[in-house]
Amino acid sequence: MSHPGFPGDGSATTHLVHNLVEEAVRSLEGVPIPLTPRTPPNQWPVEEISTREALRHSISPSKVRELLDFSALLYADEPDDNLLCPICKLPVITPIITPCDHTFCLECLKRHFRSSDTCPIDRTRFRARDCKTSRLLTNILDSLVVECPNTERGCSEKMKREEVVKHTINCRYTLHDCPDKACDKRVQQWLAVSGKCWHFEQTCEYCEDKMEAASMADHINKKCTKNTTSCSDCGVTIKLSEVSQHRDGSCPEASVACKYVDYGCTHEALRKILGAHQDDCIYKVVAVVGDKVKAQEKQIEKLQKQTEDQERQIMELKEERRDCISWDDVFSLNNVQGGPKFKPTEAVMTIYEDMERRMEELKKELTDLEGRQTVMVLNQVMPIKDQITEIRSNLGILKMHMAWLMNKSREEVERSRLANRSVSSTSRTRGSSDSDGEAGPSTSRRLSDGSNGIPRL
Repeated sequence: MSHPGFPGDGSATTHLVHNLVEEAVRSLEGVPIPLTPRTPPNQWPVEEISTREALRHSISPSKVRELLDFSALLYADEPDDNLLCPICKLPVITPIITPCDHTFCLECLKRHFRSSDTCPIDRTRFRARDCKTSRLLTNILDSLVVECPNTERGCSEKMKREEVVKHTINCRYTLHDCPDKACDKRVQQWLAVSGKCWHFEQTCEYCEDKMEAASMADHINKKCTKNTTSCSDCGVTIKLSEVSQHRDGSCPEASVACKYVDYGCTHEALRKILGAHQDDCIYKVVAVVGDKVKAQEKQIEKLQKQTEDQERQIMELKEERRDCISWDDVFSLNNVQGGPKFKPTEAVMTIYEDMERRMEELKKELTDLEGRQTVMVLNQVMPIKDQITEIRSNLGILKMHMAWLMNKSREEVERSRLANRSVSSTSRTRGSSDSDGEAGPSTSRRLSDGSNGIPRL
């Protein structure tokens, strides 16, 4: 079946490919070839973040979703309003840009697209394949600092959003299945490595409360009211888990070093009297210069990091630019900066392979179109077939009725003939005695008056 706009036979296809190859040979020296395949019509141009992170860390997307929920992450600083999704009002997870230039989370826009193919902001209709993503925006979002998803369980780490999956995989507070196959509960990773089940009842050694052994450490460190001790220096009663924090930060009787120790001061004293020394410390002047040097070093480090990020973004933009080069550009441009260079022979073979791939796609589309048309024809023919079958059935019934009526008619004819014969024989017997008498006038009857024994219809 031929379709307008598509090659009708093999010779036309071969002629088209030869023309493209000849044109490529004349204009392709030194031009990079875009190797990115076309996006299918109903496919979004970017994968969900769970799929992307799964590929990065060689795990399944379901495992990524089990580890953390990106929409529930807590950010160290308030994100810019321009980075918020208009649908969920949270920082964009996977940025997707509609043809009308509005940015949403891919997951949010997919849910909206199932019920409506219009932009949630200006109601402009769009198709999934017409949307695009931005690597620059993705890098900005991935550089946002977030807290560990296990913060409530005790983890205090902070990291970039692009590193949160890697951290969560190795975080000691991440929940894992219990090592005991018979137990269906979950336990933190640092307990799971022991290889035994921690879901049994245990009594706290301080307050004698009973609870699961898996939650005993958290109870002792945070909730137990009797897990206290006295500071060996100042005698203050504090929690056992806060002894080192108290001694390093607030104990007035603890011996600490001068805050200018980094600049050469070796003086140590009790914290409550160290302030007097620090006011008169000879390294105080050096500290002023040292603080500026440290601030400059931090600024240099920050600038170097920004430069590296900008260089990476420039390279990604070059890659994106090279991926966006159309075949028309390949056939018309003589030189494109950036990207790999191909010899004319390699370029021609690449184009030829791409054309073969396109032809396979066209054949597949034609096959699909033929299948749809066949289904449409069948949908129209089937009711007609049903009607024909019904008419045939009715005709069969009518034939049966006609046969029955014809049989009844024949039976009536036979009975009439028999009755007429008996009447004729009786008349002959009676009229034999009167054969010498006057003969009455004979009257002929028509066949249609019913006297011949055939009933009229």
